[in-house]
Parts: sequence; structure tokens; C-alpha cells
Amino acid sequence: MSLVSATPDGRISTRTSTLVAWSLVVAIALTVAVSSLGSYQTLGTHEVVAAEPARAMLHSGDWIVPRYGDVPRIRKPPLVYWLVASSGWLFGEFSEFAVRFHSAIAFLGMVALMSLWAARWYGREAAFGAAIVQTTSFWAIFYGRHVEIDMVMCLLTTAAMFLIATQPADEPASRARWRWIGILTLIGLTWLAKFHYGTTMVFGPVFVLWALQRQWRKWLNFVNPIGLLILIACLVIWPWLLLRECPEALDRWRFETVGRATGEIGYVAWWFYGPQLLLFSLPWLGHVLFAVPPSWRRAWRYGDERERFLWIWLVADVVVISLSPNKHANYLLAAMPVTTLLASQSFARGLARFHRDALRIPKLVPHVVALTVVVIGVAINWLVTAKSPAIQAGILGATGVGLCGVILIWWCWQRKWWSAAGWTALASALGALLVVLSVVTPELDRHRITVEFAQQLRQEVLRDQPVCVYVRKGTLPGFHPSIFYLDEPVYQVSTLAELLQEVKRSGDLLAVVERESLPRFRTVAPFVDLQEIARMTQMVGSREAPLVCVRLTDRREIDRPTATATKDSSTVAEPTKRR
Repeated sequence: MSLVSATPDGRISTRTSTLVAWSLVVAIALTVAVSSLGSYQTLGTHEVVAAEPARAMLHSGDWIVPRYGDVPRIRKPPLVYWLVASSGWLFGEFSEFAVRFHSAIAFLGMVALMSLWAARWYGREAAFGAAIVQTTSFWAIFYGRHVEIDMVMCLLTTAAMFLIATQPADEPASRARWRWIGILTLIGLTWLAKFHYGTTMVFGPVFVLWALQRQWRKWLNFVNPIGLLILIACLVIWPWLLLRECPEALDRWRFETVGRATGEIGYVAWWFYGPQLLLFSLPWLGHVLFAVPPSWRRAWRYGDERERFLWIWLVADVVVISLSPNKHANYLLAAMPVTTLLASQSFARGLARFHRDALRIPKLVPHVVALTVVVIGVAINWLVTAKSPAIQAGILGATGVGLCGVILIWWCWQRKWWSAAGWTALASALGALLVVLSVVTPELDRHRITVEFAQQLRQEVLRDQPVCVYVRKGTLPGFHPSIFYLDEPVYQVSTLAELLQEVKRSGDLLAVVERESLPRFRTVAPFVDLQEIARMTQMVGSREAPLVCVRLTDRREIDRPTATATKDSSTVAEPTKRR
């Protein structure tokens, strides 16, 4: 694969070597993965739920029981906590960059894996296209910059599918054994990441394929003692150790697995993943759709086993998650690599036509496209800045970068500098993305005011004193980002009764609560003396529930000595009076 551009006389010649082309792709992937990774947004609720138990693990040395605010967090397997804790140890801190680092590495791993897969099946041009598509797809960028386990999970399931799909029919027995040791190890890791989800997303399509093709002998691959031992160890050791300390985890796991499958947690319409699939495929949706007809024909009319594998993979995974009553967009990630491979085929065919000088586009199309992009950019800029003046500078910057890119692309296209037009399009899109991440996204961060309050509270008021958190609102009630940013020592309570019990136990307690909870204290617990220490200022238009730091003192502890002394005096006086 080499980049090409046109000479002044219109002939196409090689201008840039393969090494330079791939170096640019690697540079783009690194930029997308780590640029503003720690500053574009503070940790959201779901991210904190992964980061806080990891920090507690590293500080306490207990790698078995995850704890969130000193309360066991036993709903999920521990792999994400282990990865985040390892990153915190590696960087020496639990910053936003450190706790998201494992997802960025998984993002880069997916780019490399999809490029290798496309190269094995479709050639060097498709490998280059797969790298570009994977790097710039919406779903990869979004989930590759969050603390959650989703991108790591996608890498594990995709790697297992790659090893299964690329196994030669005549592979030597020794190599096949090592291959299936790797596959079963990856499946074991998916269990530690998200219980049965990974196993279902991998073996579901594979078993359907083997049944349709009557490849019964492939079931013998599971007769692999080393691989099965590793798989069983992943399935058994951590749950056994956790159940010894938290027997109630078994009921929680049943609710998280069987409960999700039976609708105990909630129900979402079966067609939920249709729009999500289209959204996640952006901006390469056109390439994916163009690849669908030829891929489908090769799979089912001409018996191409590779294309058949892709279609069974995609359809089986989407059907399985669509049949589940409980649905979330991240469940679709296991099937998204199929869209990357489909788009890489369109990319490869476009490059082939380009090399043959067979790419014919009507002269009017570039003008119409350029004008349309300009109009859309100006309209978005006007609409967004009118509603959110705080992000006006960022939107103007991103729009300016995009418009300059459109002009340069149009100019290169008119001179038939196809390669320069392509790289300009990629560079302008990347530049606009960086502006959005560094300027726009921080202004839209609804948690930032809470984070700043928590950090300032720890530095100026609490210092090394323990603080109790009682916050019930938010995306996940009871799991508020303030717990992570208040830093150690911090713990949480789930109910007002638990908070009052803590006040009774300690006599004097520092607590962070929602401001709207204060009237309840005075109504429910008149025996508690409440002193407000610090208050979070609420920004105009913010939906964040304002927090307040209070000191709670049990008056009964103060009045008890006086009451006891009075009682003793009356006891002594009473006999005297009677005498």
C-alpha cells in the first residue's frame, strides 16, 4: 500500500512510501486515543463506579472485594477494577488520564487487530482502510475514552473471533492446541470483565456457523486441558474468594445475569439496536452500506466462508441482544468490528479504482458537497451558539477548521490531487475533533462544578478528616462522582437512617449531602445539631443537585451528662425529703 497523487499532466505516480503512510495512520490513532484524555471531561457516574473501587483496592491491598465508599461493590466482575488499579500504580496517581488509560490502549489494540484481520482476508489496501475506519468511527472514539470495561471487552471478544475465523482447515494439531488455549483464555477474561456476555457474543455465532456448515469435528477443539483449566480458573477462583467474604453476592449476580435476561431490571423495545447500529457506524455508514450487497452475495450465493462468518457474527449477536429485555447501547460493541471489515472492503475497492484511474465522479458533485458542508457548518454554529453561549468559541474554532478543510479539499480535488484531498479531509476532521475535545466538551461537563467543590472541600476544609457522603440523586442513585474526588478517607451511606446511625455512633460527623436533604434532617432528627460548613454554588442552567458539607452532632451526647447529673441529684434529694 502506498499513497499516490497526481502529477501536473494528470498521470498518477507513487509519491509517498508505505512506511510514511502507516506512520501517519499510527500518529492519527495515537492522537485520537490520548489527546485531552484526562482533561476533556471529568469522570461521570459510570466511570467513577469503576475508578473508585480500583483506588480502594490499591490503597487497601484487598484485590478481591471491590468497595465504593467503603461499601462492597459486588454487582460486576473485577477485571475493570484490576486494570484501573494497575494504571493508578503505574502512573502513581488516579487522575482522569490514568484511569482511562486502559481503554485508550484497548482502542489502539483494536486498530491494530482490525488492520491485521483485513490484511489477512482482503489485502493491503483493505488493511489501510480498516485502520482508518477503526480509528475514526464514532463508537470506537466514544468508548475508547471512558473508564468502563466496554472497549477492553470488545478487544477480547474480537481477538477470540479472529483466532477462530482465521484457523486453517489443515492447521497442525500442535498449533491448533495453542490457538485454542488462547481462545479459551480470552473467553475466561471476558467472564472476569462482564460475566456471560463475552461467552455468548463469541460462541453464539460460532456454534450457529458450525451447525449450518455441519462442522461437527470442530467441537473437539474444546478438548483442550490447559485451555479448560484456565477458563475454569477464571470462572471459579475469584467468585469463590469473594463469596467467602460476601455471601450475598450470589443473589446480586443472579439479579445482574438472569434478572437482565428475564426483564427484572427493565424492558426496551426490540428494535432499539437498529438506530444504534447506524449511529455507531458513522462517519463510515456509506462505506458499510455499499459493502453489504456484494458481501451478502459472496456469502450466500457463492459460498464464501469468510463473508458467511461475518454475517452470522453480526446477525447472531444483534438477535441475541435484541431478544434480551434489558438493552444498553454498549452491548452492541461485540458486533461492531463486522462493520469495520465491511467498510474496509469498500475502501479497498475505491483504492483499486483509483489506481486504475477508473474513479469517475461528475464535476458538479464536489461543488454541491462543498457547498452543503459549508451551509451545514454555518447552521450548526448558529444554532448551537445561540443556545449555549459558553461554547461559542469552541464551536467557532471547530467550524473554522472544518470550513478551511472543505476549501482545501475542493481545491485539491479540482487539481486532481486525490491523495492530498483525502489526507486533508482526515486532517481537518481530526483538527475539528481536537477543538471539540479541548474546548467544547469541558464547557458542557455538568459534573465539573461538583468536582471542583469536592476537591476544594478536601484541600481547604476536610484535609485528612474522614467524611461521610449521603447523595441519592444522579445517573446511578447512591454512586455520586463526588466520592471519587473527595479522595480518602471517605465512605458513603445509602439511607438517611444509616446516616443518623453514624451520627449516633460517632457523636460528631462531617458529611456531604444534597442541600435539599437538609429540611428532612430537621424534621426527622430534631436531636441532631446541624452546622453548615461549606456550600456548593449552583451554576445557572446546571442540573446538578447542589451539595453542602455539614457537621452533624448528636445533642443527646451533649445533654446526657447533664441529664445524668440531674437524675442523680433528684435520686439523692428524694429520700431526704421523705425522711
